Amino acid sequence: MRIRSLLNLIIADKLNRSPSSKFRVCLPQKGVSAYDAPGKPCYDPEATSKLINEFQRLVQTKDDRQVTVFLVKSCIVVFQPPVRS
Repeated sequence: MRIRSLLNLIIADKLNRSPSSKFRVCLPQKGVSAYDAPGKPCYDPEATSKLINEFQRLVQTKDDRQVTVFLVKSCIVVFQPPVRS
């Protein structure tokens, strides 16, 4: 199993285990690390696409639990939105 697939499983499992948590995971389409950004040694758009699709499949989503893909530079951002009273 590739390390990225394992990380996908671990992160998705942690998100899925907290059903009351609100979250949005923003994934960049052009690479999820500095090493697989365009022009870098590990750049592989097909592998990145498979990684993102697998993650979207694994995470249980609903209105306040989302996985979003952006056409941005490499980064992964995981945050919990503020609680509305």
